[in-house]
Amino acid sequence: MAAAKLFLFGILLLANVDNGMIEKHQDQLQDIKKELEDKKETVSKLLEKENSIVRMLDTLDRKIDSSRKRSRTLTKQKEETQKAIREKRLRIATLEHSTHRHREEIASRLRNLNKLGEIGYLRLLFTIKELQDFGEATRVVKRIVRTDLELVDAFESERTLLSKENEALYKQQKHLAEVLRRLGVEKSDIRQQKKRQKSLLSLTRGQKDFFAKSVRELEEAAKNLQRLIDKLATKDFRSNFAVMKGTLRPPVDSPVVGRFGRFQDPKFKTFMNRNGIEFATERNSEVRVIHTGRVIYADWFRGYGKIIIIDHGDGYYSMHAHLSQVHRQTGETVKGGEIIGLTGDTGSLKGPLLYFELRYRGRAIDPLPWFSPLKLKLAQ
Repeated sequence: MAAAKLFLFGILLLANVDNGMIEKHQDQLQDIKKELEDKKETVSKLLEKENSIVRMLDTLDRKIDSSRKRSRTLTKQKEETQKAIREKRLRIATLEHSTHRHREEIASRLRNLNKLGEIGYLRLLFTIKELQDFGEATRVVKRIVRTDLELVDAFESERTLLSKENEALYKQQKHLAEVLRRLGVEKSDIRQQKKRQKSLLSLTRGQKDFFAKSVRELEEAAKNLQRLIDKLATKDFRSNFAVMKGTLRPPVDSPVVGRFGRFQDPKFKTFMNRNGIEFATERNSEVRVIHTGRVIYADWFRGYGKIIIIDHGDGYYSMHAHLSQVHRQTGETVKGGEIIGLTGDTGSLKGPLLYFELRYRGRAIDPLPWFSPLKLKLAQ
């Protein structure tokens, strides 16, 4: 009997222990669920914050690009103004020399006339005996005097005009210098703001699974790019692009730092996919077209910055992204080796580089096998 009671007591004790452990695990589960919900909310807020930063970076890229265009235009105007000033100074110096020479000639004549006395030229004329010679001499003297006076008046008038023009040019040059100064301040401020935002973006990435979102964004950007190519592509024209595989020159003479296809991020060990290759370049390095073709797009594109898309015929397309300048317009025909733009960092979060894609009938293909190993070696 005592043994039976002891057995029942043991079962009840174990039941109570199990119930306590279950309750404890249930509490832990609730805590985990709450923590997950909190993290989801934090991630959601960070995503909104990051999207805003990405948009602002894109806006700043465009502002910097506009500032650079205005700066180049104003710099050209300044150089033209300086050249015009130098030319006018030379003209003024030439006129001053000429005017001084004529003044000396007139002064010499006046001194000679003074020697003739008060009647001057009249005494000279009175020495002529023949009436016909007298009339001719009179006309000659009048013509000499009139010509000299007209020359002096003309030179003085032109000097006054040139002086006014010179003054106006100096004012214009001063104005241009001030505009360039303001542009320099503006560009510096934009760069500093962009640098701060990139730092903030870096901090944001460290607080969440950024790369998972980056993969989705890259995939979406690639889809948008493909839709753009499909929209812009015209009827295929015949070309010899296919037979050029393994012989083409790379678009830049720079090392390839990002290869085509699946890769693992060294920091986060996250796998991603790249539809093209990346060349590490200095800003404003020349970008060449790899083969003859037709420009079908040359403008901004979200996520890629300034881009140029070339239709090489037979369904082959090349795309060049993150450019600082575009030197060709949509519809233009380009030949292999021509300069089509300059490298930059528009749309790039990695600094200056060239992102290059090669596509065949809409599908991204690895560009490296298309380049000559000898020519590519120069860029490695």
